[in-house]
Amino acid sequence: MNYLFKTMMERFCQCRKRWLFYLKTLCRIALFLRANSNLYEKTARGRIQFQFYDLLLPVSEHLVRLNESPPDVIVSPPSMLRFLADAKNRGELKIAPIKVISGAEV
Repeated sequence: MNYLFKTMMERFCQCRKRWLFYLKTLCRIALFLRANSNLYEKTARGRIQFQFYDLLLPVSEHLVRLNESPPDVIVSPPSMLRFLADAKNRGELKIAPIKVISGAEV
């Protein structure tokens, strides 16, 4: 019975997070890419805001920006996600994104 309750609660929490994500008035998406695009800049005024993070810059610069403006979603290559996870474990990164998406290495 305890396992069933725990499973149901985990599913409820996952569904709740999804609904809260879609009901938010603003969604910040951090994109870790090698090059920026006008497309990301033009959407900065709407409900979805893309924040560009250059993969060629040092990770320490990204940590400051991420802490100042925490994203709801992170899209990044696996290697950068590893750096971010290590920084989070060390206490240098104070964000809690709802969704993390791993893209291809470049």
